[in-house]
Amino acid sequence: MLRERKQQFLTRLEQLLGAVQESERQEIMSDFESHFQEAYEAGRSEEEIFRSLGSEQAIAREILAQYGMELPSVQEPTAAEKEAGPNAASSDRGASAHSIFTAPPGSRIDSPLRLIRLETDVVDVHLDTHDGEDILYHFDSFDAGQFDVREAREGDIYRLIVQLRRSGMKRFFSSVSGTLHVRIPASFGGSVEMACGSGDAEVRQIRAECFDAELKSGDLTIRDSTCGHITTRMKSGDAELHNCTCVKADLHTLSGDVTIFGLQADEFALRAASGDIELHQLAAQALRAELLSGDMHIVEGQGATWTFTAACGDLELASIAADVHIDVASGSISTRNVCGSLTVLAKSGEVECELASGTRQAALENKAGNVRLLVPSEMQELELEASTVLGAVSVRLPQFPEGHVQTSRFRGRLGENGPKVQLATKVGSISVASI
Repeated sequence: MLRERKQQFLTRLEQLLGAVQESERQEIMSDFESHFQEAYEAGRSEEEIFRSLGSEQAIAREILAQYGMELPSVQEPTAAEKEAGPNAASSDRGASAHSIFTAPPGSRIDSPLRLIRLETDVVDVHLDTHDGEDILYHFDSFDAGQFDVREAREGDIYRLIVQLRRSGMKRFFSSVSGTLHVRIPASFGGSVEMACGSGDAEVRQIRAECFDAELKSGDLTIRDSTCGHITTRMKSGDAELHNCTCVKADLHTLSGDVTIFGLQADEFALRAASGDIELHQLAAQALRAELLSGDMHIVEGQGATWTFTAACGDLELASIAADVHIDVASGSISTRNVCGSLTVLAKSGEVECELASGTRQAALENKAGNVRLLVPSEMQELELEASTVLGAVSVRLPQFPEGHVQTSRFRGRLGENGPKVQLATKVGSISVASI
C-alpha cells in the first residue's frame, strides 16, 4: 500500500514539475525517492510520512518558486491542499538560529481587541492568562530555523502564526516539532481561536466570550476556563475538559476519546464518530450526545433534558438528575439512580435499569435482547407493566407475589403515586428483582 501510494504521489509531483529542466527534475525526484526510503527505514508510518509532506500541489508550488516559476493557474488544487491551506512564506524571524522566539513589547494591547487567533503547524500549544496587558509568547524548538513565526494586528484582530518551512527536499521528511507558549491578558473578554495542524493543545484559565479550537491531529485539554461559547472540532485526538463553565458547548470529534470532569453549561452538544466518552460531574440543562462507535460512561450529573444516541457501543449512566432519553442500536445499556423520567430504546443488546426513589417514570424497550429491572426493597408504590413476544417475564418482588410464575405478560400496581414502569422486548426475557 505504501509503495502504491508513494508512486502515485511521485508521479503526480513530477507532472507538476514539468517546467523544470529535465536533469534537475530527475535529481529532485531521486531525492524524494531516497528520502521516502529513509523515512520508511526509520520506522515512520505511512500516515506520518504523507502528513509531513502535505499535498503535491503545495510542494510543487514551493519548488517552482525556487526557480522563479509559478504553478500554472489551470492546475486545480487537490482536496488535500484545500484542507491544508497555503504554506507560509519565510520571514525574518524564521531565519533566526535561536531556539526561542519572544514577543517584543510591541505586542501590548493599546486598543480593544475582538479576536485573538493562533495558527500552528506541527507545534504543541500552551495557552494561559496573566494579569498584565500584553500578549506574551515564546516558541521553543531544536529546529527553530525551520519555522516561520509571525504576529500581526489588523484592526481588532490579533494573529500569531507558527508554520513549518518547506524548503529543500529533505525538509519534507525531517521530524521536527516545537512548543508555543502564549499568555493573554486575563482581562481579555473577546474571542479566542486556535487552528492547529498537528500537535497537542493545552488551555488554562481562559476567560472569553467565545473559544473556538480546530485540531487536525493532536489532543486538546481545557482547564479552569469560563467562556460564553466553547466550540471544538477535532479530526484525530483526545479531548479533555476540566472544571469549565460556559453558556453553550459544542464538541465534535472524528476519532478520539472525550473526557469531561466538572463542566457547567446551559446547552451541551457532543458528537463523536469513534472513541469512548466519559462525563463526570456534569451540569447541563440540555445535553445531546451522539456517538457512532464507542462506549459512553456518565456519572454524577444534573440538568433538564439529556439525550444519548449511539450506533454501536455500551452505555452506562449513574447518579443522574434529569429526564433521560437513550437510543442505542447495538450495545448494552445500564442505568442506576436516575432521578427523573427514563426512556430507553435498544435494538440489540442487554438493558438493565436500577430504579431510584426519584425515578418518576421509566419505559424500557428492547427489540432483540433481555431487559432487567432492579427495584429498591423499600419502594412501596409502583405501577409495573412488562411484556415479551418471544421470551418470558419473571417478577420476583415481595410486593408482587403473583409475579413469581413466568408468563409473557405482567401487570401490577402498588399505591397511587408510584412511578410507572413499562418494560417490553420482542425477542428476549424480562426479569424484575429486588435490591
